[in-house]
Amino acid sequence: MRKYPLLGMLFVLFSVLIFPEMTEANTKKTAVYFSEVNDEYSQITRPGGTHTFYGEKKSIDAKNTYSAIWDKQLKVFHSLQQDGYNVEKINEKDLTNQAKLQQYDTIVFAYGVLMTHEQRQVVKQYVRDGGGIVSVYAGARNEADPKLWKTNALDLTPLIFKTQSWIWEWDNLSEVLSSGFVSDNAVKNLRIAPGMKTHPVIRNAEKKLGRSLELYNDRASGEWVEILSPYSGYVAPLLQIEQATSLDGKPQYVKRGTPMALATEYGDGRVIYIGFKMFDFLQVDAPEAAWRDSTKGLAYSGTHGAKDARVFLNESVNWTSETLVKKRVVKYDVNVSMSELRAYQSPQKDYVMYGTAHVKNTGDTPVRGTLLVEVFDPKGKPVANYERYLPGLTPYSVKAGPQNESINLHNEKFVFRLPLNAMSGNYEVRTTFLEGHRDLKGYKIRAASMTMKKQGTAKAVFTKQQPFKDVHISDDAYPAVENLASLGIIRGYGNGIFKPDVAVTRKQAVDMILKSTNIPVRKGLTLAATDISTSSVDYDLIATAVHHGLLKVENGKVRPYANMTRAEAANALVNGFTFKAIPTHSFNDVTNSTNYHQEIHILSQLEVAKGYVATNTFAPNNTLTRKHFSSFLDRSLRAVQR
Repeated sequence: MRKYPLLGMLFVLFSVLIFPEMTEANTKKTAVYFSEVNDEYSQITRPGGTHTFYGEKKSIDAKNTYSAIWDKQLKVFHSLQQDGYNVEKINEKDLTNQAKLQQYDTIVFAYGVLMTHEQRQVVKQYVRDGGGIVSVYAGARNEADPKLWKTNALDLTPLIFKTQSWIWEWDNLSEVLSSGFVSDNAVKNLRIAPGMKTHPVIRNAEKKLGRSLELYNDRASGEWVEILSPYSGYVAPLLQIEQATSLDGKPQYVKRGTPMALATEYGDGRVIYIGFKMFDFLQVDAPEAAWRDSTKGLAYSGTHGAKDARVFLNESVNWTSETLVKKRVVKYDVNVSMSELRAYQSPQKDYVMYGTAHVKNTGDTPVRGTLLVEVFDPKGKPVANYERYLPGLTPYSVKAGPQNESINLHNEKFVFRLPLNAMSGNYEVRTTFLEGHRDLKGYKIRAASMTMKKQGTAKAVFTKQQPFKDVHISDDAYPAVENLASLGIIRGYGNGIFKPDVAVTRKQAVDMILKSTNIPVRKGLTLAATDISTSSVDYDLIATAVHHGLLKVENGKVRPYANMTRAEAANALVNGFTFKAIPTHSFNDVTNSTNYHQEIHILSQLEVAKGYVATNTFAPNNTLTRKHFSSFLDRSLRAVQR
């Protein structure tokens, strides 16, 4: 992932020729995360108790002191440095700096237990854009907010307030790991062996060892391990339990074959997560280091396999540092539908309507959000609504978590009661999935709509109608147009007409983006443009779009009714959705002098607009049709999760 200037590349090539023992490790740049906050946290004690969490009482475990986290990070740092790696230290502040992280091919987190939501998001984007991660035990498991542990009587850090489900143990990093959290377990007589022998990390490690890799801990007091369950075939079990004795009465979680280290890919990057304290096995001779406890780099008593741990760490760094040949595009999506719809006069002398709403995770990563059911009368006025927060849906029907269960599909029954004399006509019943945590909501990404024909107090008839008669179901853009119509973002020209092949205007495009992103149209904004009057019905809309960077005034004109180009659409979408990415792809017809070249590459990186693959071009000055812009907008809704 790291970009080397020409001079640097020549130096590396010269060095390899002169010093053939120089390995790939020396040509890559690695960082080890050092955290004073984590080390301070390791030294505190807190009693156990209960805490009310979103109206529900939660049991809070006592927090005891444990050995210095700083020393675990030092062991990893000096181990890599002594083995010839170009390694540097980074800190908490660096985890909020995307540009800083992009300097490194791989970052190693040793017991990086405390992280903020913002830090996890930046790390997620770093991996998506080509970075590598090796996380050794308890990575990003707890919330770093000082109010949760420094000044609180209890240690509330394990209650990551953006999770609320084992599916999201690592908050926004859960989709990067592509695995569900199962359990923390105390074990003894732990013996760890290779899982997937054909994986490059294991294959190369055993080649260097000249034997099978093995790690063993016979410490009488045992140790804690994290049990994870992969969601998909993208996750490879590198290490697994060969033998373990449960100390906490949960032997079902630590059976032979249980993964102890997992490898996966996300976007353009790679990740390895290690669920046991591998740093305890490392033996490092570095008397010059500023050790904070008495171990001073020694392997912990009872651990066996110092060389194996060191070689496995090195090969993990090597593998995560490599550039992916083909990026893994993560699919974040759901399907929403309704069934069993009924409406009629009830014995209570009102008009009752009921049914079942369904939300299914159709992607390959966890989703969470709010299920909304709404009813609109024949004039479009909302007359009833219901919502249910869903803390997590698993991809596929894979079983994971502490109950070894699948939560892939959620069914929710709903009932509405309307006045018996409610107007007759065609009502819309709409089910929507609003992505995001209940306190950090994102966008409405999917919807399904049904028409309820009500005639007086007679039983209603429910039908599903094609949103536009000029957009055929065989059209590639049909799913996007249908979804945007169900979401209420597009209405067409009336009488079921959408005009899919007509060029989209700048005004039409920004109107759709503002509706999609919940940006309200502001009154009172001024616009330094001569081609739209303050008395225009579109003035506030265009002024709001300019205010948020969706449009630009050039030479005193904003051109609201001109056709939008593909480059202008890239700018509007990137600014409207506040997309961020460090691009790894370029187009033959997009240079640094091309208008909105950065925005074009960001859309490409996020798989919103791929360009013309056969010619590797984007055609930035070509205009967009209404159906093609709808496809861009529909993909934007699911490109980045909140």
